[in-house]
Amino acid sequence: DMPICLCMRYGIHTFSLLVSPLSTFSDITAELIFAIRDRDRNGDPNNQGLSARSGAPPKPLPSSDQDVRISYGVLRDPNDSEKGWTDLKIQGDETPVKKGLKNSSLVAFVIRDPNDLDKPPEFVVQWPQLSPDDDEDEEE
Repeated sequence: DMPICLCMRYGIHTFSLLVSPLSTFSDITAELIFAIRDRDRNGDPNNQGLSARSGAPPKPLPSSDQDVRISYGVLRDPNDSEKGWTDLKIQGDETPVKKGLKNSSLVAFVIRDPNDLDKPPEFVVQWPQLSPDDDEDEEE
């Protein structure tokens, strides 16, 4: 099968993962964790982890991959991000195909606190915004 690109979003971060549409989400989770850790390995050691908002301090990953629990979500309305996200509620060996994901699908993720797994996940995605100064530059 041809691989698909999933645009994985959390806070200010986007990770583009090229995966088989028949990969299990446990395999996708392992790839995502690897991508986050690899980025951290090559960056500023004081700025490792994931930031929910621009300027917010990064939240570090759990030290052990076995401790990482990730929930995934998709936009309720692909044309209106204000309507929020729907939890994909991944179970067992589900795949992107089983969840209706296609190439270039936008997927939010959140690393869960093991003590809060009984609560619905809260997907945080910060969208790029133009400042008024950016608009003026385009008009010149």
